[in-house]
Amino acid sequence: MINALLKELDAILISSPANIIYLTKNFGFSETEREAFLLITKKNKYIITDKRYSESIHQSKINFKLIDEGAISFLGNGIEEIIKKEKIKTLGIEENNLTVFEYRLLN
Repeated sequence: MINALLKELDAILISSPANIIYLTKNFGFSETEREAFLLITKKNKYIITDKRYSESIHQSKINFKLIDEGAISFLGNGIEEIIKKEKIKTLGIEENNLTVFEYRLLN
C-alpha cells in the first residue's frame, strides 16, 4: 500500500498510533497518545519520537532512521530539513488522524 502511494507522492507522514505500532513492530508506543510519527520517502524511512524510545529503537532491527527531537517539535522545525534535502514536493498525510494544530505546523 505504501509503495503504491509513493508512486504518486514524494513522501507520506504516518501519524496514526495503530499504523505506527504496526509498521515499527511497536516499541511500547501508546495507542492513544501522540508519541511518534513516521516519515516515509522514496529514499528513506524516518521514525520521529523523543529520547525515551531511542535506545530500544537503536537496538532493534527496523530499517528506520531515528530522529529523537520529539514528534510535535519535528513538525514545527525538523521536517523542513528533510523536505529540502529529499526535494519533497508532495506529502501525503493521514487525514483522519492529524490534528488541525499538527497540520498547521506543516504549512
